[in-house]
Amino acid sequence: MPLFHMGNPQNFVGTFATGHCLFPCKNVVVPSVRLTCAEYESQALARTPEYRIMGDIWNMESFPSGKKFAYEKELNPLIPIIQMSGLVGGGGSSGGPVFNTNQELVGMLVMGADGFEIAIHVSMLKQFLKDAAENSKIGHDDEAGSSKKPKTGSSKKLQRWGHNI
Repeated sequence: MPLFHMGNPQNFVGTFATGHCLFPCKNVVVPSVRLTCAEYESQALARTPEYRIMGDIWNMESFPSGKKFAYEKELNPLIPIIQMSGLVGGGGSSGGPVFNTNQELVGMLVMGADGFEIAIHVSMLKQFLKDAAENSKIGHDDEAGSSKKPKTGSSKKLQRWGHNI
């Protein structure tokens, strides 16, 4: 399936790139458990998954290219991802939108390595935004238009990505 990305690779502002989905991402389940890649053991080689998840690519000490990342062990391994090729994003492309041929947002580019690009599936982005909106309402009194500080320990923390936000 063809995919499209808009980004700013290597400071080439407004670059429009095309690529292909290498592994379908259908019937996605948004993770509801707090888990990190450091605690997760991938079963992707034992059975073909319905869609790729963050833990299938991050629960190794380093990429085959020898790149090491310090933050991957803290990511939630159940985050649904889209594996792509051909976009050749490069530095400056992360965070850019990924669209399908129906002009629908399907994900957000987060990284590229060894000729592959990885995007977080739109279902996770929607959940993150929903949680962030709910979290921003904590401590606000909508009727009076004033804000109150939440009691200590009562604020909801977003932990979907393995980080407190």
